[in-house]
Amino acid sequence: MTVEPFRNEPIETFQTEEARRAMREALRRVREEFGRHYPLYIGGEWVDTKERMVSLNPSAPSEVVGTTAKAGKAEAEAALEAAWKAFKTWKDWPQEDRSRLLLKAAALMRRRKRELEATLVYEVGKNWVEASADVAEAIDFIEYYARAALRYRYPAVEVVPYPGEDNESFYVPLGAGVVIAPWNFPVAIFTGMIVGPVAVGNTVIAKPAEDAVVVGAKVFEIFHEAGFPPGVVNFLPGVGEEVGAVVVQNPNFLGALEDLGPFAEAAHGAGALFVAVADPLSLGVLKPPGAYGADIAVGDGQSLGLPMGFGGPHFGFLATKKAFVRQLPGRLVSETVDVEGRRGFILTLQAREQYIRRAKAKSNITTNAQLTALMGAMYLAALGPEGLREVALKSVEMAHKLHALLLEVPGVRPFTPKPFFNEFALALPKDPEAVRRALAERGFHGATPVPREYGENLALFAATELHEEEDLLALREALKEVLA
Repeated sequence: MTVEPFRNEPIETFQTEEARRAMREALRRVREEFGRHYPLYIGGEWVDTKERMVSLNPSAPSEVVGTTAKAGKAEAEAALEAAWKAFKTWKDWPQEDRSRLLLKAAALMRRRKRELEATLVYEVGKNWVEASADVAEAIDFIEYYARAALRYRYPAVEVVPYPGEDNESFYVPLGAGVVIAPWNFPVAIFTGMIVGPVAVGNTVIAKPAEDAVVVGAKVFEIFHEAGFPPGVVNFLPGVGEEVGAVVVQNPNFLGALEDLGPFAEAAHGAGALFVAVADPLSLGVLKPPGAYGADIAVGDGQSLGLPMGFGGPHFGFLATKKAFVRQLPGRLVSETVDVEGRRGFILTLQAREQYIRRAKAKSNITTNAQLTALMGAMYLAALGPEGLREVALKSVEMAHKLHALLLEVPGVRPFTPKPFFNEFALALPKDPEAVRRALAERGFHGATPVPREYGENLALFAATELHEEEDLLALREALKEVLA
């Protein structure tokens, strides 16, 4: 298959009267469609439901841009079944045929460019140029992935011979996946997240942002017209709490520790995955997320020996049950033994070019993240399990001492219930933002304001293993002075 070299889709700046006239006409046509209803798209069929997702014009909330059917558990299961069924054959399609469908979709999107831009103006409030950039990037994604997939089809993947090794590299599709797109680029990111996996033989269930369901439906009209086989792409607008996974943080936003077992049971009872967001330092003394039923655990590694550094860099961690391991992106580190039976670790289930094309590798992938992850690994190795437990307990001790000391300040009341880890909320007699600024002038970082929906004049405080009792006493005296 021969295709022209990739070229970025031009972004319209509307400097010409012709472009402005075309955009005004598109805006007129889209406005005439206000209130139109769009069904779900499952297994190649348009499927309606009784419930509706309503999309409003953010600049005129009384105007209904359109509605879509609202998916629930039954529709999510049907879409997943359709995607896995389609995967059985889609994965074996010749790459040339998959790429041809993508290029057809790109041509159709280019033909409807002004319509999509006008829809973005009304549905998410983008200006004309930003709307043009959004759609142009979506076309770029389709065009690029159609070409990139051709380069990586088996057996055309190049490997570098190495003495003593029998090297072979090939790519295989993984299966059915779920795309949950953000609202800020509801055409570009939505489209890109779909066509990348689809280009190489995977199937997709796509949930658009709740504020951009109409333009998402129009993208799927394009996929339908392009002729993708039933089930390869599926459109599933809905509410995240009903369609997506359940994500719970422990300690929670107010610092409290909760029994998450019932949350896991409820999530699994509803057919959803349960994702736990954990403070890794707290796991020195708390049960790991898997012990209370989490399917996936994520978190920020900053507390593992990394300085704050004005917000970064940090590293994140992600762990899953064994059933989801092959769906993880990037490199996985696995435990093994060497030829002498000694414990060791090796990169597995990865295909970065640094390792399969040693002599010709060009990219420098996430070096910064690797550095911070290495720092975290060294911190954990130096502490060991008992050391980590000691650090966690010291953090708990300091936080609870600070909590008791600050409650001695007149007007300060408790809010976060015990138990908590190293962070807690207090109710203050003054505006928290004013208190935060006054404490900052005195050299203290504290009294981070809590959103008002939790309560009036709430502020977060924290103490860690890095603090000593004199630090806590100094903060108490400063708070007394500020609140006097």
